[in-house]
Amino acid sequence: MQLHLAVIYWPNSVDVLELAEKTGPYCRLVWVLAGDEELGPNERLLGRLGDVIDIRGHSFETALAQLSGSEIDGVLGFTDETLRLAARVGGLLGLRSNSVPTVEAVTDKYLQRRALREHGIPTPPFLLVPAGTDAQALRKLVAGFPYPAILKPSVGAASRDTCWVAGPDAVLDAVFASSGHERFLLEGYLLGRREGEKSALGEFLSVETFVERGRPEVLGVTGKFSLAPPFRERGHILPPPVDEADAASAAALAVDAAKALGVQWGALHVEVKLCRDGPKLIEVNGRLGGGRIPELYAVAYACDFIALACRLVLPSPPLLATARRMPLASSSLTETVYHYRYNMQAPTHASRLLALKGAERIRQLPGVQDVMVNRSVGDRLDWHEGTDAYVLTVRGTTSREALESVPDLIDLAAEARYETAQVPAARPGSDGSRRVSPL
Repeated sequence: MQLHLAVIYWPNSVDVLELAEKTGPYCRLVWVLAGDEELGPNERLLGRLGDVIDIRGHSFETALAQLSGSEIDGVLGFTDETLRLAARVGGLLGLRSNSVPTVEAVTDKYLQRRALREHGIPTPPFLLVPAGTDAQALRKLVAGFPYPAILKPSVGAASRDTCWVAGPDAVLDAVFASSGHERFLLEGYLLGRREGEKSALGEFLSVETFVERGRPEVLGVTGKFSLAPPFRERGHILPPPVDEADAASAAALAVDAAKALGVQWGALHVEVKLCRDGPKLIEVNGRLGGGRIPELYAVAYACDFIALACRLVLPSPPLLATARRMPLASSSLTETVYHYRYNMQAPTHASRLLALKGAERIRQLPGVQDVMVNRSVGDRLDWHEGTDAYVLTVRGTTSREALESVPDLIDLAAEARYETAQVPAARPGSDGSRRVSPL
C-alpha cells in the first residue's frame, strides 16, 4: 500500500522536484497550499508532482475536514511558518507529529528561552518586547537590561531584522524602525572565545539532530564561516574545523535541549556558540537547517537528510538506530578535505547591486564546484532581510590551510559594486509579513 505524505507548502522552502524524486520510491506527496501568496506556474507543477489540497482562505475546521477526508499518513513542514499548522493537523489526525506547545517553543524565541530555563538549560538574559509598546513604556522596560545585547524578532528566521544594541536608545531606534507589528526578543550577547579577533571562521556550530519517539540522535555537526554584520550567516563547513571535544559538547547540548522542549519527531537544527566558558546554546529550530545544509551533507557524506526527515513522520520501523552518523569533527585538521558552502553577503550600507562581474572568475578558483547568483544587477539590497539576501553562493572543497582564505578570494573575484544607502532602507514586508492560514 502506498503511503501519502502531506507537505505544508511554502514558496522556496524546498526544491519540489528534488523532494518528489527523493520520496517517490516510498510515498506519494500531497501538497497542502496554505500560504497567502499566488503560486503561478508552481501550482501546476505541484499538481504534476502529487495531489494538491488548497486550504487557502479557509478556517482551520474546514481545512481539517478537507485533510481528514484525504488519504494522509504523515504531515511535514519545512519552514517555521508551516510547522504550527503541521502540528495541529498531525495531532488531530493521530499522525507522527510534535505537540502544538512544543512547536510554539521551537518557533517563538521568547517561549523557547523560557522553556529551556524552566528545564535547567542555561540561557543568556532575555526580555520580551511586546508589539505596540510605546516609547515611554519601552524605554522603562529595557532600561535595566545588561548590555550589549542582541535584538531580534521573537518569531522569525535567517537573522531577519536582527541587530546588536549597545543600550536603550539603540533598542528604541531598532524597534520603531521596524514595522511595529511584531514582538521582539532582547537577549544578552554571548562572548566568543576569540571575541575581537579577525577570523574568517565562525565561533558557532549547528548540530543536525533527528528525533524518533522522543529520542534525539545527532547525525552531524556543521562548522561555520564568521558572520557578516550584524548577524548574517556566510556559510557552512564540513567537517567543522573545531576539536572533537567542542563538537561532542555541542552535540550533547543539542540532545538536552531537544528533550527539554519535548520534541518527539522530526529534524532539528540546533545552533551553539563556542564561548570562553564552554559551548552555549543559541537556539533550537524545529526543522532541517537552511542555507542548503542538507545538500552539503549529501555532497560531503552521501547522506540524505531530506528523505530521512520525510520518512520519520511516516509509519515505519525504527530508522535512527541504523542511520549513518557523520564524524562530529575531523581527527586530522591538517589532512582533511573540507567541503564548504559560502554565501557572499552585501555590506550593510549597500542599498542596490550595481555590478557583479566575476561569477565566471569564481568558477575558475581552485576547488569551486558550483556558483549560483542570488541577486541581479539593479536589485535592491537591505541587510534587514537577513541571511537569505546573499548576493551569490559558492560550493567547493579546500584544505584546512586554505579554508580561511575562501571568503576573501570569492569576494575579491566577484567584483561587486554597490549603491550606498542615503537613508535607512525600508523593510520588505513592512506592511505585514506573509502568513500561513488557517492558524
